[in-house]
Amino acid sequence: MLHHYITHYGQENKDGSIDSIVESWFQVNIFKWCFCFSKKRLNFGAVWQD
Repeated sequence: MLHHYITHYGQENKDGSIDSIVESWFQVNIFKWCFCFSKKRLNFGAVWQD
């Protein structure tokens, strides 16, 4: 089975600012095995807001 996932989160930098990050990847599930491929991370550079 093929799944596509997108995750949006904030990543804290050493200077205390928080960047807005989006990750996208495909996951293939075969029996009890999971394989992740084509992972891509985008940094929007915008400040994270709750």
